[in-house]
Amino acid sequence: MSSKRIPLERTLVVGVDVGSEKHQGYLRGPEGLEVRAFPFNNDRSGFGLLASRVSEARAGYPCRLYFGWCLTVRIAVFHSAT
Repeated sequence: MSSKRIPLERTLVVGVDVGSEKHQGYLRGPEGLEVRAFPFNNDRSGFGLLASRVSEARAGYPCRLYFGWCLTVRIAVFHSAT
């Protein structure tokens, strides 16, 4: 995995903390634009909300988009003795 610096000028960063039923979205963009974290559902309407927030934030700003997804994975390990 490589790590690169994101050029923040003319860039909208979209962060998503992924949950099993609800996610948290966060936007940070050019000229100090910052949108508070907002919950959205793990369904079509929830992702529609995320898309509309991104569109609103990009209005008037010709900028690149960077998406970051934060996943917390629970792993269950089962051992079978046969």
